[in-house]
Amino acid sequence: ATANVGAVLMPRTAASPARSRPTKSASPAKSASPSIVTRPMTKVLGRKDGSTQGMPSAKMATLKERSAEPVQKVTTEFEFGGPLGATAVMISLPLVIVGLYAGCGRNGCASGLASAAAMFKSMQIPQLWDWTAAAVVFGWTALHFALYVLLPGPRVEGVVLRDGSRLKYPINGHLALWVSLTACVHGLPQLGMSLSWLYDHYLQLAIASCALSTVISLYSYAVSFADGCMLAEGGNSRNPVYDFFIGRPLNPRLGLLDLKACCELRPGVIGWGGIKPGV
Repeated sequence: ATANVGAVLMPRTAASPARSRPTKSASPAKSASPSIVTRPMTKVLGRKDGSTQGMPSAKMATLKERSAEPVQKVTTEFEFGGPLGATAVMISLPLVIVGLYAGCGRNGCASGLASAAAMFKSMQIPQLWDWTAAAVVFGWTALHFALYVLLPGPRVEGVVLRDGSRLKYPINGHLALWVSLTACVHGLPQLGMSLSWLYDHYLQLAIASCALSTVISLYSYAVSFADGCMLAEGGNSRNPVYDFFIGRPLNPRLGLLDLKACCELRPGVIGWGGIKPGV
């Protein structure tokens, strides 16, 4: 369920537009395309404080050439049906989860509209929210956040970003798989729960996952307005609903924790390995 919300979509890359040097009669802001936001590159290519004093002339020339490089491009093409489609997906997916749970359970699965209507009519309204299930979901995700940052393993550099920098990513997912599954198998009995508890509270776990996804997505969207945050090429349409769904920041992070890289696979995919034995 975590992967159902657009905060955890993988970034897309595209070739940078052609660079242009502003003339003396026109300022860089006026010569740039209206759909592109530019910012100085001194902190990337120059010194940490943004100054260029004492730099070699060749490096100064390169710095001036890249000073108008576009780094924030406004999205003009929509996916998923645009803002209306994004709204429909965000509303419908949690409803589909609840519908599948109600239409296929311990007493069998609905085989048609008539049997589905009979099942919905006879079923009791289940408890949707459970604080214990929420604690399990939030705790499981927090565990993977910690394993992502703390477990040993090589740190590799990602692709070159539009500002010329590279982010580092830990390669420790396989170790995180075994550590987290071991904690699940041996930790739940210590809390008075068995793996079958996951099956008995599947709906509550799914609802808690939707809530957690919403929290992470709200944080990701909020930090995208911070100064210097690089935006995703597909998530800068200036429509808040669409950008929230697609994911506005390119690489939302909490310190060393890359939210996209971690949430894309670890809590959900590894979580399947913990749920299956309980089923």
